[in-house]
Amino acid sequence: MLSIAVILALFHVSEVPETPFLNQAMFDLTLYQPLVINRSPVAIQAILQRISSERNVAILLDRRIDPSSIVNVEIDTPYLDEGIGRLSQQLNADTLVVADTLFVFPKGKTGSLRSYAHELQTQLEEICQSDRIRLGELVKRRAVYWDMLSTPQEIVAQICQSYTLKIENIDQLPHDLWGQGNISHPNCVEALLLVLVQFELSFEWVDAATIKLVPLPETPKFEQFHRPKKSSVTEAIQVIQKNWDVELTQLGTRLKIVAPLETHEAIAEMLGERKPRRSPNANAHATSLVDTPFSLKMQREPFLSLLKLLEKQGFEVHYDEAVLKDAGVDLMQKITLEVQQVKIHELLKQPCKEVNLQVRIDGNAIHLEPVKK
Repeated sequence: MLSIAVILALFHVSEVPETPFLNQAMFDLTLYQPLVINRSPVAIQAILQRISSERNVAILLDRRIDPSSIVNVEIDTPYLDEGIGRLSQQLNADTLVVADTLFVFPKGKTGSLRSYAHELQTQLEEICQSDRIRLGELVKRRAVYWDMLSTPQEIVAQICQSYTLKIENIDQLPHDLWGQGNISHPNCVEALLLVLVQFELSFEWVDAATIKLVPLPETPKFEQFHRPKKSSVTEAIQVIQKNWDVELTQLGTRLKIVAPLETHEAIAEMLGERKPRRSPNANAHATSLVDTPFSLKMQREPFLSLLKLLEKQGFEVHYDEAVLKDAGVDLMQKITLEVQQVKIHELLKQPCKEVNLQVRIDGNAIHLEPVKK
């Protein structure tokens, strides 16, 4: 069996991509942008690479999908990930957003990846109860990137090395040659799972410094309590039992449910406990960016970063630097922003007020001028 040290001497895997992909708030905002493409049929890998490069988002194609498979590229959707989903459906594949990465995988395979991650994360927290520093190291998020012709053993070994982890049986990963790939913003658990599930594998914690590869187990289930907010308890039970195969117990006005994490999230949305990821008109095409709903969170980032992000989404941002400077407007002023499902006028209202700007929006063009005294 090759040791990690020997493996690392043979390959070319880096923790950081040459051009870091969007993550967190910027990644979320990009998913809410339209995807409109009309061109001749092309290989799935080629079109995904093009979209990834143009939108600066990480897209990971599962090894079980033939990268040369041809797809019809006539896409007109209000959301980027919905468009990727339309392409995936042609190959009987699904898409999953995890670690600020769009993962395209065979339908019916690994759709519960976040449930696996949640279980392993919970186990890790139990193992590290008396060592919070070690826990912090293992949950730290860092980009993972590998070059052409890297092998899964090399990729997993690099991930483990970056978290100071040993692998008892890395030889369980078969030899394979992969194309270039990226995982934008994973923690240790997510990074490992996104590679291992492609071989129907997962891992177990031996301790906080060692893992062991194991066959992918049945989807883990968790106990959670829910309280209907949009209907009566009786109506909620009828809908849940019709749509999901779960273990359900009524406790007064609460429902104790045992199910995978993804099912709990879907039930919570149905019951009104959490906001839906998409607005009610998610299937309606946005005729222009000005009609598109945005969700964004920024914590003490320069106002200019917001403008650059909007430009990446297709807006034209117009301002005169000299005029702004003379008026004392500092585009590097730090702003904090958190909005959910608002249009561009509402998104810019508070940030522009903070930096003393007035905004005029004409179609997809944003015009900024100093507030007139």
